[in-house]
Amino acid sequence: MIMVEGNGTSDTMFERGFQNLFLVATIASDYTRSGIEALAAAGARTAVIAYEDTSFPDSAKELGFEPGGMLISVGPSNPKLIAELGTDADGVLGPTQWEPSMDYAGPYFGRASDYADYYEILWGEEPVYKAARATAAALALHLAIEAAGTTDTVREALRTLSVDTFFGPISFDERGVNTSRPMAMVQVQDGGIFVVAPGAVASAELQYPLGPGRDSTSGG
Repeated sequence: MIMVEGNGTSDTMFERGFQNLFLVATIASDYTRSGIEALAAAGARTAVIAYEDTSFPDSAKELGFEPGGMLISVGPSNPKLIAELGTDADGVLGPTQWEPSMDYAGPYFGRASDYADYYEILWGEEPVYKAARATAAALALHLAIEAAGTTDTVREALRTLSVDTFFGPISFDERGVNTSRPMAMVQVQDGGIFVVAPGAVASAELQYPLGPGRDSTSGG
């Protein structure tokens, strides 16, 4: 059975040779690539990978942890993080699969901002990237069925699919992974969420380094 999805991004799912599984989103191993590249370009030279199976987000501030930049795997793209942490969230970087401000467009739904407007009309709230990638998964399957003309050849149609959409370009490699669009990176700036990388879809400049007394070569 063919499955086109937007939410299961684990690499292990695409290392087992499945022929009917396709992913429109960026795969997990590339989640932080854009952020790391942007920080390196801004002058970061060292990195600390911090992991603690406790309430690390609460205790980092108490320990006086003030790096020049902070990138976390999930959170900054969700307005609830800002609502919970307030100004403590300023400057934090995180990956996002999609934001309404991105310069993506296609024949279905129009621009990313058009999709966001339509979604809000339907559901009364702004879409987060999880909604957009779910829509993109359904759209990819729809387009493949149209191109195939019969459900018997949908898999082949998906393997040759190449289309621009409100979610970004979609095409699949031999694993079934969409590698035609990079994972974007957002940063919380003055209480707002802004795309800062990659440059082609950025709506704001990366703020680095963070905090007083740091220069661009201090790393962190």
